[in-house]
Amino acid sequence: APAAAAVPPSTDAPVPAPEKPAAKEHAKEHAKEPPSPLVPESDTKAMAARKVAPDLKFVPGKGLTFATEDGDFELQMKVRGQILGTFEIDRSEGVERLGGVQIRRARVAFQGHMFGKHNKFKMELAVSPRDASMGRTGVGTAPLLDWYMTFDYLKAATVVAGQYKVPFSRQRVVSSGSLQMVDRSIVQGEFNLDRNVGFDVRSTSLLGGHLHYFAGVYGGEGRNAFELQQNNMVYLARVELLPFGNFQDYVEADFERTGPRLSIGGSYAYDHKSRRNQGPLGRAPADGGTTNFHAVEGDLLLKMYGLSLTGEVFYRKGTRKAGDVTDAAGVPVQVEKARNGLGWFAQAGYLLPRTMFEISARYGQLRGVGDTSLKERHELGGGVSYYFARHSLKLQADYFRLWGEQQSKGADQVRLQLEAGF
Repeated sequence: APAAAAVPPSTDAPVPAPEKPAAKEHAKEHAKEPPSPLVPESDTKAMAARKVAPDLKFVPGKGLTFATEDGDFELQMKVRGQILGTFEIDRSEGVERLGGVQIRRARVAFQGHMFGKHNKFKMELAVSPRDASMGRTGVGTAPLLDWYMTFDYLKAATVVAGQYKVPFSRQRVVSSGSLQMVDRSIVQGEFNLDRNVGFDVRSTSLLGGHLHYFAGVYGGEGRNAFELQQNNMVYLARVELLPFGNFQDYVEADFERTGPRLSIGGSYAYDHKSRRNQGPLGRAPADGGTTNFHAVEGDLLLKMYGLSLTGEVFYRKGTRKAGDVTDAAGVPVQVEKARNGLGWFAQAGYLLPRTMFEISARYGQLRGVGDTSLKERHELGGGVSYYFARHSLKLQADYFRLWGEQQSKGADQVRLQLEAGF
C-alpha cells in the first residue's frame, strides 16, 4: 500500500515569545523589591512615580500647564517673540540713515514647582541673534537668561537663588513683554544691574502686602558668568511701600482700570571690584583696572482708571583702581574715569475708555557729576499701542528724539514692533 502523505505543520502554532534581556529582567525584579530599611520613608515617597493629571490648562500669556495628580509637580511652558522695525536719522555730519527689521527677542520659558508647591523654579532661554549678542565673530553669550529656584516656605523670608534679574530698578525687572512702549528708557540702559548669579531673601507679604523687601548678594560678573574672580561681588537692599495693598506693580499699562494703586520703591547697591565701567554691564576700562560703585535708586508707579504713571531716579558714584595695561611704547595707559552721574525718567500712559488703544510718552536724561566719563544724553518721545490680547498680542509704535549736549546734533528714531506670546 502506498505510504501516507506527510501532514505539513500548522501555521497557527504559537510562536514562542522572545526572551527578555537579562539586564531588563533583573531591573524589573529589583524594582519590586522592598526598599532597604536604611532608606528613609521620605526618600521613597519623593522618588515614587506620579500620575499626570488628565486636565491640561492653557492661560493666554502664561502658556500651557500640566501637573501631577497629587499636585507635587507642575510645569508651565511659554514662548514669545518680538518683530521690530527701526528707522533712525542721525543729525551728525557724515552719518547715514539707518534702518532694518529684526527679531528683537525670541524666548522660551519653563516654570513651575517640584517636590511640593514651595519649591518653585524658572528657566528662560533667549534664542534671537540680538539676545545672543551675535556679531561678525560669532555668538557673544550663552542663550541662558534665567535659571533660579524660589523657596517660599516662609512668606516673610522667601529665598531666591540662581541667575535672574537683580531687583534694583523697577523698569528693568518688568518683563520686556510687559512694557507700554517699544523698549525701556535709555536711563535703564545706563544704570540697571541686569541679571546676575546669586541669591536674595525677600517678602511681598509684610503688613498685609503693604511692605516688600529684598536683600541679596550676587557675583559681580553678570549674566552667564563661569570663571572664578577676585572677590567681585554685588550687595543689594531694596524696599517697596504699597499704600493701597498688593497689585500688578511690575506690569506696565493699567488694564484693570480700577481705583488708585501705588507702589513706591528705593534701592541701594554696592558693586565691589567691578571689572566693567557700568557695574555688571558695559566694557572693561582702557587701563584694565577695577571700580567700586555705590548706586542708589528711587521709583514710583501709579495706576488708576486706565492712567499709569511711572518714573525712576538714579545716582552712581565710583572709585577707580588703576590697572597695569600699557601702550605699544610700554607707557601705562591713562586711568579711565568712573561713570559717575545722575539719571532719571518719567513716563505716562493712558488706555482710552472702553478700548484697548493706549497713548504714552516719556522723557529721560543722563548727566555726569564731578570727575566722570559719563556723557550727557536725553530722550523725548511718544508712542501708541493696540492690545489685541493685553501684553500677549500687541502692536506698538513710538517716536523718540535722542540727543547729547547739543540738541541740534541728535537723532530721530521711529520704531514699530509686534509682540506675540502664548
